[in-house]
Amino acid sequence: MKKLYLLPLLAAMASQGCQQTATTTAAKDTTIVTRPDSAGRQEFPLPPTTEEMVRRLRAETDSIRNLLKSSTPEQAAGIYTRFSDDVYERLINVIQTNESRWIEDYINFFNEESDIPHPDKATQKRIDLLATAGIEPNYIGEGYTELRLKPDFYQQLFGPYLPADYKAYIDLSARHDSTLFDADAGVIVPWSEVARRTEEWERYLAAYDTSPLRQAAGDLYTYYMRVFLMGEDNTPTVDNNTFMPDVREAMVAYVERNPNSQGGKLVAAFLEKAGHKPDRLELEKWVGDHLSVSK
Repeated sequence: MKKLYLLPLLAAMASQGCQQTATTTAAKDTTIVTRPDSAGRQEFPLPPTTEEMVRRLRAETDSIRNLLKSSTPEQAAGIYTRFSDDVYERLINVIQTNESRWIEDYINFFNEESDIPHPDKATQKRIDLLATAGIEPNYIGEGYTELRLKPDFYQQLFGPYLPADYKAYIDLSARHDSTLFDADAGVIVPWSEVARRTEEWERYLAAYDTSPLRQAAGDLYTYYMRVFLMGEDNTPTVDNNTFMPDVREAMVAYVERNPNSQGGKLVAAFLEKAGHKPDRLELEKWVGDHLSVSK
């Protein structure tokens, strides 16, 4: 059996200086597990088991942890970028497929009295296995559950070693990812929280305007600002030509905190545009035009 892991790649990255601008293709999974057919004549490839993928992820994180101890902040940023770019494709998506049976039933472990799932013993055993590598099930609404790295995964692994812009990015992402933002086509956090997330990404962009993460942060700012202004299908900010009072209150507060920022001016203009009898379709077009210009 031939096995290629990310570990040699990481070692090579360290020895070559781990330049942030370097392009490195991560080693793809080439492990082949085989079984004979019914006549014992032919072998068919089998996907790696969850146990094997968990073992690989743990080995990779251990190797990265050791590399980071002797890395500069710029080298650490390069390691973070290469790892985060494809860890889902290489490992977590494979595990998602392997564990699909209980993942599809995960919603049934919730009840009306509690937001905390209560899985059966067999499922809990699988969840405990994934937790050893920092993976958890994440219910995202409409009956769907996805596996993900825990919100603080990158903080715990990379946090102390990264440049300030990278550290701020993963800190914000960890806090936002720790709470479900929307589900079933509706916002499920208070509008003050929608405002806060929008504001935090706007401030990140202002503080780190030359960061390599500017595009990713800008996409998050645009997403949250769009939701802040227009809501989602089941939680619109404007419904039947009526501006929701709690939304207006959150927007007014945003403008008061950020009177001179690009986002503050955009929200102020939206409030003026909405007027007394806001038309949702007209506002959607206005928001689309103005957000595309502000990016």
